[in-house]
Amino acid sequence: MPSESDRTTSIKPHGDQPIQQKLLRGVLGVLRYESSRSLTPVRIAAWIGLALFPVGIILAVRMLTARLEVRDVQDVWYILLALVFVLQIEIVTVLSMLLWATPVVHAELEGQTWVYSVVRPHARWMMLCGKYLASFLWTSSCTVLSVSLIVPWLNTPDPSQTWKVCVSLCILSAMAHGALFIAIGTFFQKRAMVVAFAFAAVVEGVLAWIPAFILVNSLLSDEELPRPMDEILVSPDSSSVHVAILILFTVTLLFAASIRIYRTQFSWQSEY
Repeated sequence: MPSESDRTTSIKPHGDQPIQQKLLRGVLGVLRYESSRSLTPVRIAAWIGLALFPVGIILAVRMLTARLEVRDVQDVWYILLALVFVLQIEIVTVLSMLLWATPVVHAELEGQTWVYSVVRPHARWMMLCGKYLASFLWTSSCTVLSVSLIVPWLNTPDPSQTWKVCVSLCILSAMAHGALFIAIGTFFQKRAMVVAFAFAAVVEGVLAWIPAFILVNSLLSDEELPRPMDEILVSPDSSSVHVAILILFTVTLLFAASIRIYRTQFSWQSEY
């Protein structure tokens, strides 16, 4: 008869997989499930609507400038580039992440599926990362498609470079905003959508524009600017420094969210 050690050895290849492989398969499984859930007529229509909304605004502005016969072409595409940033980063990305990333915990509790994340090892982390990747891919694909449709209408000197910069900004914005709204969804689980909407309205919609208002007031006043305009509008640091800060910001928020869901006992039982 085979000994106990022989039986253990015979079943080890089937049950003992590297933890990295288990985590990766779990995250990809959540990603596939969330992606399949998004392939519904309503969500596809919402994705297309968000992608085409900035395109319609840019085309309307182009038609308006053509009707007014604006001669300074450079001023036109400066305005259009600013609109692209506002529409893609401040509106489409924020609204998309507000709807997709914020209910990361609330959706599981409401659907009575949080128990599966509790009883399985590392399942909470898999769920968090899988939902984050799903929201990131959904949002970034929407904004990248929208930018690809917009860039040919901007008439910039280098359309390919403009496309690369806009796409990079859209991806970085989706990465950082996704982690931010994921963290809001885990720390404020019961009022996640309310807190996220308040954050988007106050911080993204009001506070983010205060430096721009100060700059405009300085330009319109008779006082001298505190320093050259280049130092205000252009950062002396390289792009790699800003990208590194965004990556650190994203990782920190995701780490804080993962600690929160592991140390907090969320109640998934129905109150009725």
